[in-house]
Amino acid sequence: MSDVMRTVLFGCLIAAAFSAAGIEIRGANFANWFIAGEPVLFRAKETLPESAKVAVAVFDSAGKTAVRQELSGAVFNREGWRWNAPRPGFYEAEFKVDGETVSEHYPVGIRRQDPVDKRKYTFVGKRDFAVSRHAFAVAPAKTADPADISPHFGASPHFSMYKNAIPLARLIGFHSIRIHALRWDSMEKEPGKINWSGVDDFLRLARENGFPDERITFNIYGTPRWASSRPEADWINIFVPEYAAVTPKNLDDWRNFIRQVMRRYPKIGRYELWNEPHLIGFTCFWVDSTRNFVDLLKAGYETVKAEKPEATVWLGGIGMRYLPFYDEFLKLGGGRYYDVLPLHGSWVRPEPFHELEKKYGLEPKPVVSSEWHAMLLKPYAQDFPGEQLLARNMVLDFLNQIRAGVTEVDFFCILNLYRTEKETLQFHRENRSYDTHVSGLFRQVPYIQPRYPALAWQVFTAQVKGKLKVGSGYLFDNNTQRALMLESDSGPMLMVWNTGGKAAPAAPELRSAVGPDSRILTAEGAELERGAPLTLEPEVYYFVRDPDPAAVAAWRNTGEVLYAQNAKLTLQNKLNGVYRRGALFDADMNPVFPQKIAWQPVAERVVNNPALAPGETKGRFAAGFTSAGLELLVEVEDPVHVMKADNGKVWEFDSLQFALDTKGEGFDVDRIEFAAALGEDGKPVLWKVYAPNLAGDLPARYTPAGERVRNGRCRIERKDGRTVYRIAVDASELYPFSLEQQPRVRFSLLVNNNDGKGRAAWIEWGSGIGGVKDPCRYGNLTPALPPGPLASQQQLKNKGWNKEYELEFRNENGIPSVKVGSSPLCAGVSSGWFGVVPGAVYRVRFEARGDARLQVLASGSAVKRLDLLPPTPLGAGWEAFDLPLYVPKECRGLSVTCFAWRQPGRTFEIRNFTVEPFRQ
Repeated sequence: MSDVMRTVLFGCLIAAAFSAAGIEIRGANFANWFIAGEPVLFRAKETLPESAKVAVAVFDSAGKTAVRQELSGAVFNREGWRWNAPRPGFYEAEFKVDGETVSEHYPVGIRRQDPVDKRKYTFVGKRDFAVSRHAFAVAPAKTADPADISPHFGASPHFSMYKNAIPLARLIGFHSIRIHALRWDSMEKEPGKINWSGVDDFLRLARENGFPDERITFNIYGTPRWASSRPEADWINIFVPEYAAVTPKNLDDWRNFIRQVMRRYPKIGRYELWNEPHLIGFTCFWVDSTRNFVDLLKAGYETVKAEKPEATVWLGGIGMRYLPFYDEFLKLGGGRYYDVLPLHGSWVRPEPFHELEKKYGLEPKPVVSSEWHAMLLKPYAQDFPGEQLLARNMVLDFLNQIRAGVTEVDFFCILNLYRTEKETLQFHRENRSYDTHVSGLFRQVPYIQPRYPALAWQVFTAQVKGKLKVGSGYLFDNNTQRALMLESDSGPMLMVWNTGGKAAPAAPELRSAVGPDSRILTAEGAELERGAPLTLEPEVYYFVRDPDPAAVAAWRNTGEVLYAQNAKLTLQNKLNGVYRRGALFDADMNPVFPQKIAWQPVAERVVNNPALAPGETKGRFAAGFTSAGLELLVEVEDPVHVMKADNGKVWEFDSLQFALDTKGEGFDVDRIEFAAALGEDGKPVLWKVYAPNLAGDLPARYTPAGERVRNGRCRIERKDGRTVYRIAVDASELYPFSLEQQPRVRFSLLVNNNDGKGRAAWIEWGSGIGGVKDPCRYGNLTPALPPGPLASQQQLKNKGWNKEYELEFRNENGIPSVKVGSSPLCAGVSSGWFGVVPGAVYRVRFEARGDARLQVLASGSAVKRLDLLPPTPLGAGWEAFDLPLYVPKECRGLSVTCFAWRQPGRTFEIRNFTVEPFRQ
């Protein structure tokens, strides 16, 4: 056989055996990042049959086909696939070889920690994921040097990923790096033996990429086992060994490590000491007392200042849900031992922290956002925002922080966690694996590729020079089109976007702002053609560079545009009850002061299946809240009790369910739900049925949804046709609920009834658990209050701010009243100031008559206005009013005003006025 024949035959055998499986195609540039004007180039690592047909389809960020091309295997082997993008943008390429899509697969496995023996893990699931599209970015220009990027833009990568994260940070535009973290427990595993190799290499790479030591922040935490005050605690608590999250036995070891770090890296000038400290049980990073944390921080602060007085110490970053810790921390004197307050999370607000600082006599601390969860997604939800909407919320969140006075915002993080990509989150949710997240600007598997927000970030940072000023917001087209004025050293700029669900022509006012010198850029950096009609697509945004100043100055429709893009839900307030501010039970779960228990009847009956002829049940409950958590006492009269709580579906049998809305806003993702019942063995079981989205928080003493509650007590007794539930749930298990932040508790409770044939009916207090899951239907639990009125008719004698009318005090048949004269502007009468309990509910009751349209409002400390009664026409006869008054958490004093607005010649009269605590 000739060599030619052998070659032909061998080529035929390759073609016959060839499969697209196993082909790896890669972009020619690092992270598939290209610059406008250079060709996009992809090659295969393997040699394809020369006769193969390679088809390439490119899709833009809207999912539309940008181009389709074909080339032979021979050309693909020799030259690769090349394409000149017509404009900057985010694209995805899909390759087919002889009609077969080229995909790469990666496996994801999930282990679950044993809730009792935390040293043991069980393998619970594995799935392969296929990726067929190759994301690539065509940026409008090269990224500026880090020194030329605005200091507002910082990055917060994981130390374990620095070899890729640092070049990526340079690629897309950051000014500084906060490295998370220098783990003391990893660097000094034996006393005095510090491994510097990783930090040395990190700093070398950072310097090479334009990040000098002066623009690096060291985040330091983690106690080595040999130094720990609890060395025996060698299990992993989410991500951190428990022994590493407590104070050292000897704080001199901590001081010495910090001292050694500073002497080896003398140019580093910013130190964030620890990470996310919180009250015990609420974080995996600190499981020790607040007192010990203050001592730890004090030792670190004094060491840093002794070595380098001009260095800056940052408190270990905390989130919006950490306010109870911050309060206790400041109360213990911790405010003296740090220079900068770093916040973690998204949509952070410094104001509540500054209020606490003021409470303890401190000046407001400078604020940075050292771990910004710009687009962090966790497995709790079933659906996730699209990439374009994530990018828009990312930019709006950033601007909201700058407006609030945050000086530096550090993006967390550059890369997704290994093998945790957006497509895997559903799999994690199905297997109750909630601690992972997707938050990177780049995906990591099957190889590093940009996400849409990475290009949006690069374009955004290029528009800002120096200090950024966030100006006024404007609303157009029924508030669906929005604009925000921004100014920096690069000049004025409008950010424009459309919150509607469909594309829409820009409002005339917006079009008027596009002057002869203006340029319009998409979020991806493409410049729109001058003079072309401007259509605003949903979920994206645009920049108008150098808008017409006269046109913008003429706008009058200012409004708030910087807030998380969530709809506001209407809460039902049909049911009000009270809770005890204190314990219901002693250590043996016996009621404390049983004669003073405030009972709520569980009276609303819902028939689930009439065919089962449900029997009658009656019940009542009492709730108590302490700093330790929730205590619940429920008594049920039920002649027939069916026990079977072993499979977790306790609602199918005689059982108790209860739920809280952890934010009090009515969103389903914020509810936390529990269920309690007796098992077939007669032992009580308490389950966590549903848990809220914890975002980036990592509470330590916390049970995931679908498991038996680890941190709580449950006692259920059945006797003489009566079931008594006694339940105590630790505060950490209610996370992120905080009684301090939400003293008016949105709560619901139901008792299921099964007489042996199935779930026949239930009785409930509140709604939103049985049938439709809806926290908007929950009831309100507020603090129990002592009896007695806070204000009465006798106090109703004060005029409002307008004095041009008369008050006539009357007494008809021994009943005093006050008649309010008319005014062309405003006429009213006020109760004057009275003290209230934050979170409590009161009743404002009175009778009124007249020919005015009456309004009622409350105002007071930290509250400008609470509308209790909208304009309501009165008649000649007395009409009774009974208005609920819900006190905000920050309010401690109020007054109530009854008034008529702009009703000249109209009068009204009030009698039997009283403000008193709500009674069941």
